[in-house]
Amino acid sequence: MKRAVGLMAVLIALLAACASGPEPVPPPTEEYETAKTLRSQIEEFELAQYSPAEYEVGETQFAAAEAAFSSEEYAVAAESFNVAIDSYTVVISEGFRAVAETRQAEATLERERADSVKADVALADQYAEALDVYNQGLAAAGAGDNQEAAALFQTAAEMFLAVYEDASERRRQAEDALERVDERIQNLDLQRETLEEEARDEEERNQ
Repeated sequence: MKRAVGLMAVLIALLAACASGPEPVPPPTEEYETAKTLRSQIEEFELAQYSPAEYEVGETQFAAAEAAFSSEEYAVAAESFNVAIDSYTVVISEGFRAVAETRQAEATLERERADSVKADVALADQYAEALDVYNQGLAAAGAGDNQEAAALFQTAAEMFLAVYEDASERRRQAEDALERVDERIQNLDLQRETLEEEARDEEERNQ
């Protein structure tokens, strides 16, 4: 009899659980915030252009997720937000890789310009600092941190440009100074020749 009562209690509990339905799905707030953060990063750095198809998938899923979120269809919203997050992550990864490559090329060009005016000699310390940042960019790119690499290469390009301009100005000033010295020497030579000629003329008149 006790066993029958126990089984009946278990059955009633199971029926009650079935009647109450599944647990409600909570709002996917964390997924929503993550998707918005990634989306803002793409807009801030203009990364959509590097993976337009993937970005379009992300935008479509993000819009669908927001609509579902507003309608309290949280399971649907969570799924769409996760798809959008995956797409935005691809866009960011590919975008920063492309940006890092472009900025590395720019930094390399500025380094070559600095080399062309012997900035590593004229401004050894400043050149070494720029080269150190450039090498940090190479290390970051090698480690797969393309966002950090892009920032470092941009800084290196600006530093090499400043070194190039400073060294170029110093070279120009040095060349101007040499030109003035040459002009002075030429004037002195001309004056000497004039004096010698006048001396010869004077000597001929006295003969």
